[in-house]
Amino acid sequence: MKRNIRIISNISEYNGIINDLAITGSQHAALYSNPNIPNNLVEKYYRQWAVNNLTGRASNNFIYYKDEKPLALISTILKSDANNNLNIDFVETNPNFRNKGIASATLTEVIRYGFENELPISVVTESKNTPALNLYKKYGFKISDEYHILHKYVSEKGGWMFN
Repeated sequence: MKRNIRIISNISEYNGIINDLAITGSQHAALYSNPNIPNNLVEKYYRQWAVNNLTGRASNNFIYYKDEKPLALISTILKSDANNNLNIDFVETNPNFRNKGIASATLTEVIRYGFENELPISVVTESKNTPALNLYKKYGFKISDEYHILHKYVSEKGGWMFN
């Protein structure tokens, strides 16, 4: 059986992986519904987040392909703390392929990688992101903490402020 998921650390030419997945990822984020922040800037922020992960910020990028087209991306970052925790940092599935098991298949590979490398896995997501919460709960993730991050968009030149 051909594997649909590739694990890649750094993609120097990420081509079309970014735009579709990053933009659709931004559209279900809390920032996107904030009337004080222009949606095109939220999309730009998510695109840059994905680019950063694909070009070296992430430890690994788990990319689900079908017919050489990337349909899902999960980026992980290895935290060098006491637990050597593997943190799921960015998750997105092409909206035309949601609810077809693609995110589950990709998450399964992340969990397998964590298990094989004896790495505990953690994830942070927005409390309003019900599809993500349901996916993580389905795979045995438990809510261990809840917190609020306050952010304010200052200007395109000044960027984001996180409090």
